[in-house]
Amino acid sequence: MAPELLVKGVPLRFLLLLSWLRFVWSISEDDIHIVFSTDCGGYQNWQATALTYSALMVGQKGHITRIVTNCPDDADFAMMRRSLYPNFHVHITPNFTLDEGSTYFPYYNKPLGVDHWIKNAVPPVTQSVVVLLDPDMVFVQPLRPDGVKNKDNILYTGYRTRRDVNDSVYEGHPVGQNYAIGSNWVSFKRDLICGSGSPCTEVNFREANEFYALVRYNPPVFAFSPI
Repeated sequence: MAPELLVKGVPLRFLLLLSWLRFVWSISEDDIHIVFSTDCGGYQNWQATALTYSALMVGQKGHITRIVTNCPDDADFAMMRRSLYPNFHVHITPNFTLDEGSTYFPYYNKPLGVDHWIKNAVPPVTQSVVVLLDPDMVFVQPLRPDGVKNKDNILYTGYRTRRDVNDSVYEGHPVGQNYAIGSNWVSFKRDLICGSGSPCTEVNFREANEFYALVRYNPPVFAFSPI
């Protein structure tokens, strides 16, 4: 059995639990902001409508923002802003699909669009928890900033003990859906992608599977708001 990690003589597991409890006790169900990224096409217009309507039907709390990019000058933004969901917003970003101004790469839109929204949102982002979804998702139950009510429903298959794993979001502890890429990114050219000397170049396959298997990057992703 691995030795207990201590911080100034106190078990690290205990300190993390206290941090989580302080956060959960202070948060309310509507202290959450859900975002998803789209283009301006009709296909993702109806996806956005289905997503927000399903949120309304399950009684979702908090705000929802559609981040829209790569729009023509004559785009119907008034139509995009129509929604039955009471706290719905649309945030328009620049076109981020070009790599260094030349190569078309549409997948920049999500990370750079979210970054643009965090820095330029009107009204500003003040919620404690931000959740990133994909536009083709629908709600079957509300998303809660403190995780699922029944913690026994959490599926976990790693090598930590079950008591050390929870789905509550707090500073330094994002939560996300597991993704099929898993730890394959360890075989990528990490010196080129992350930069020589980056901590990401030192992660092995076992650590990647347990802690960095795109768990924090595939929607739905819950993260503590940086604001």
